[in-house]
Amino acid sequence: MNRRFGWRLIVVSVLAAFALGWLMSPDKLPSPALVRASSSEWRVADLPRRGNQTSVAVQVAASALWGAAEAAVKSEQAVDARWRVAAIYRVGNDQGALISFSANDRPARLVRVGDTLPSGHRVMAIQPNGVCVQIDGRSYRLGVERNE
Repeated sequence: MNRRFGWRLIVVSVLAAFALGWLMSPDKLPSPALVRASSSEWRVADLPRRGNQTSVAVQVAASALWGAAEAAVKSEQAVDARWRVAAIYRVGNDQGALISFSANDRPARLVRVGDTLPSGHRVMAIQPNGVCVQIDGRSYRLGVERNE
C-alpha cells in the first residue's frame, strides 16, 4: 500500500504544481503594436535601355572634336537624328543598306555607295556587317543595329 500511496502523492504533486503554475501565470502577453503602412509611393526604377548606337556614332563623328563641323550636316542631323542602319542586302552585284527611322511616319530608305545618309555623310563602301562613311578624311564604320 505504501507503494500506491507514493505514486498517488507524486501524481497529485505534479497536478498541483501544474495547476498552481497555470493560475500564477500572467494573462496573455500584450500583442505588439501594428506597423503603420508607409504613405510614400514606392516604385522600381526603369531598367537602362540600349541606346541608338548609329546616331550616337554619327553625332560623335560630326562633332567639333574631329575638326570643323558643317552647319548643313548639323541642321540635317537635327531633323533626322533618330535613324539606324537596319540591314545590309546584296542581290548579285547590287548591294545596299536599309536605313530605318524611329518616327513611324517616315518610310525606310535604301542607300547605295555614293548616296548620302540622313546625317549628310556620303556612303563610301558597304560591307557585310556595316556601312563605311568618310568624315574629314577619316573612315568610320556604322554597324547594323538590332531593333529592340
